[in-house]
Amino acid sequence: MGIRDFELKHISSNYKNKLFSLEPWKKLLSGRLDYRFLWRFLAKHARALVVPLIKKMAEKTGFELATPLSRELRQAAQGGTVLKFVFAEGDDGVDALHRNAQSLMGTLQSQNRLSVDFVPAADHTFTTFSAREKLLQILDRRIAM
Repeated sequence: MGIRDFELKHISSNYKNKLFSLEPWKKLLSGRLDYRFLWRFLAKHARALVVPLIKKMAEKTGFELATPLSRELRQAAQGGTVLKFVFAEGDDGVDALHRNAQSLMGTLQSQNRLSVDFVPAADHTFTTFSAREKLLQILDRRIAM
């Protein structure tokens, strides 16, 4: 099974926390480490660092590297849809949105056709009452626009 984009930050943090611990190094040197997983992680992590740089260079030269998400957002925007995103604070979805459609987001936001709001202290089901209350406030405000 592959490593999903949203898992990269957690895995990276986990490796950083173990960097100065003896046990992981023993595991590495003894051959008990899952090398395939490590290589997949390193490749995915390198890609996550390099691809945004390539996209920025392409944009500066007038090219746009479309992703499925950016194509779908562009299609929706061209159809006149106003896009309104609401994320739980710290949700990895916002990283995916920025990674895949950052230049389009800037254009749409400057035209008031895209909004991104965050609900603090929320999980994906908005368990706490305060998170639900904040979500309702955001929805009331955004729907009225």
